[in-house]
Amino acid sequence: MLTTSCNETAKKIVATALQIDQSKVGHESSIDTLTQWDSLRHFTVITVLETHLNRPLSVDEILIATSVKGLANILENHGSEGSTDENT
Repeated sequence: MLTTSCNETAKKIVATALQIDQSKVGHESSIDTLTQWDSLRHFTVITVLETHLNRPLSVDEILIATSVKGLANILENHGSEGSTDENT
């Protein structure tokens, strides 16, 4: 089960990358449900996530990172629930 903090961090990463209010990002949000999350902005989501993790994502992780749930899974697997950086 995903931790609440991983879900909240994933939502914050998506909101930051898409430059939208975090309240518009839900736990079910994905590249298919947010109009702002297009193929080009997906690279921004990946970049913000990589910055948060302080490492590049694998190809498999990039394929998973198309939803808040996917990002939360990556965060949980990495053991990264929160960032000390206020920007991510």
